[in-house]
Amino acid sequence: MKKSKFIVSAFNMYKGGSLSYFQRMAPSLYRLNNACIVLSREMQSEFRFDCFIQVPFPISFLNQIYRIFIEQFFVPMVGFFRSADCLIMLGNFPCLFWAKNQRVFFHNTLYLSENSKKSLIFLLESMYFRFSIRLKKPILLVQTQHVKKMLKDFFDCPLDILVVGVPERVVDKVLDTSDSGSEIILFYPADFHSHKNHIALKPIIHPNAVRKLKIVLTISEEDASTIFNPIQLREQLICIGKVDRYSVEAYYKKCSAVLFLSQTESLGMPLIEACEFGLPIIAPDVDYVNSAISDYYKFDINDINSLKNAVNLFISDYNQAKFKIAQPKILESQNKFLNSIIGL
Repeated sequence: MKKSKFIVSAFNMYKGGSLSYFQRMAPSLYRLNNACIVLSREMQSEFRFDCFIQVPFPISFLNQIYRIFIEQFFVPMVGFFRSADCLIMLGNFPCLFWAKNQRVFFHNTLYLSENSKKSLIFLLESMYFRFSIRLKKPILLVQTQHVKKMLKDFFDCPLDILVVGVPERVVDKVLDTSDSGSEIILFYPADFHSHKNHIALKPIIHPNAVRKLKIVLTISEEDASTIFNPIQLREQLICIGKVDRYSVEAYYKKCSAVLFLSQTESLGMPLIEACEFGLPIIAPDVDYVNSAISDYYKFDINDINSLKNAVNLFISDYNQAKFKIAQPKILESQNKFLNSIIGL
């Protein structure tokens, strides 16, 4: 079997923010000589690595146990037969059965939460994550200083944590203003989870709150109807459901600003994407946002009127053509990013 210096376990980066980040990583990994990438079959049509292994993931039955099998047995077996020197684990968890160099990309801060309302499976995953990090003490790769601080504050043992940022990419910034007219369009790309905080929109979408305002959400009307009334859905909300990244980018070009409401994130990729498209951002004044971007419209996540005030301030600036454009703090070149993840 051909030798590979690096084994990159990426099979669980097949959806959502994880996939968005991996799409950014791919150009760096294409440059990584002597590497073998373990991918999910769901990713096979998008990525063309010289050396890769596909695994069926996810599966419908006992998926969590199956994931443990891939990470703890299959991946190190590939590393053994390919005489690898380093495992790069992109799915938060280290491999317990790998004695050589190991680097773990950590990107789910919910594993550090003590929230008892989480499902039993998630609580077990969190316990397993904490145990495996304390046992193996791998080099942890994180996106921001905020996540590094969270890890250092949480664990009672010394850890080697490296901030690698977000690899840059080239985007087409030509905006689509053909359908905008006089409306202000805010775009919030986020799945329908409680911590995404869609309910915070309620104070700004009654008829007298903000005039000529449309808010585009990437959730279904069925999910939205559990929070908003039919008049709100008809008058001000546009629910487009889950969409692919090309549709998301089309809305970046069409919208007036990006809205981000999430209570907690390891990063919040739309914040970086909005910066790349030269857009204003309305987001909470919290650590994960301040660690990633600057020059944005801030609101207090604990004040129900603060978001409305921030939106109105943006609209006033927008109408006077003097609005702030958010700036990224953590974008890195592909070369620097690659050197960081492999330890050069």
